[in-house]
Amino acid sequence: MPKSAVNQRVSPTAGPQEVTASGGAKPMLNAFSVPFEAYEGDAQRVIVQVTFNGSVTVPMAIDTGAPGLIISPKVAQKLGLFGNDGGMVLTAAGGIGGTVAAMRTFVDTVQVGGAKDTFIPATIMNSVSESFEGLIGMVFMSRYSFKIDSLKQVVIFEEVQPDPNAPDGRNERWWRSQFKELHALRDAWMKHSLDGQPGEFADRQVKEAEKLLSRLERYASLNFVPQAWR
Repeated sequence: MPKSAVNQRVSPTAGPQEVTASGGAKPMLNAFSVPFEAYEGDAQRVIVQVTFNGSVTVPMAIDTGAPGLIISPKVAQKLGLFGNDGGMVLTAAGGIGGTVAAMRTFVDTVQVGGAKDTFIPATIMNSVSESFEGLIGMVFMSRYSFKIDSLKQVVIFEEVQPDPNAPDGRNERWWRSQFKELHALRDAWMKHSLDGQPGEFADRQVKEAEKLLSRLERYASLNFVPQAWR
């Protein structure tokens, strides 16, 4: 029988008496215990229930080797990503089987038990398994430290201490890489358009990349990201 997807909050990692060097109290850091499925057939996995945008909950595999969030077209369809105007540009994603076509976009919220993140870069591509709908990589887990308790069959996510030099919990490298990737995608499709290969489709991809850049720019401004990082 599948384990319950209900998560359990465990004791905070920072005690209430702990203070900073300046005498101010350190913020309390939460930790969340989330049950997981340990097998996909005979293969060992860490499969957890993940909720997207507060509305769609599906099984996802945790993969520390994956740099970002990968979701299946089925999940994207349930989230209405194909029909909205938030931006979605065609790109290529690499894997064990080589390079495949994929779509690049952003997901508003991702939640695993009590652990939650916002404005997550996502790649939409076909799922590699019938047991889960995608992969959660380090782009989500960078906000948390985590450990796997194989005996209790739970993943424990612990919030990390906020970094004043990381707007919204993202460091300079993260912000620069997001802008760099979207600028590169836009410029590549713009070159295709100018070369006439095929113009109408390439023009649409340029516009989609620009929508994503606009979303990223707004999000960066809301979080006071330095212009030099953009």
